[in-house]
Amino acid sequence: MPQTCTGGESYPNGDPLDTNQRVLIFATEQDREWFTMTPDQGVVPFEQGAPLPFNPG
Repeated sequence: MPQTCTGGESYPNGDPLDTNQRVLIFATEQDREWFTMTPDQGVVPFEQGAPLPFNPG
């Protein structure tokens, strides 16, 4: 995660990818590197019927 997104800490609430649970990852590529979209909405639990953090339209 670029430092400018969180004011210094990459993941202020802990690394959302550091889990043993199934997750959905929302990522973007910048200069051949992959990043989660935001620290809060880049990774969500994979649960059947769980709401997404956005409106898929």
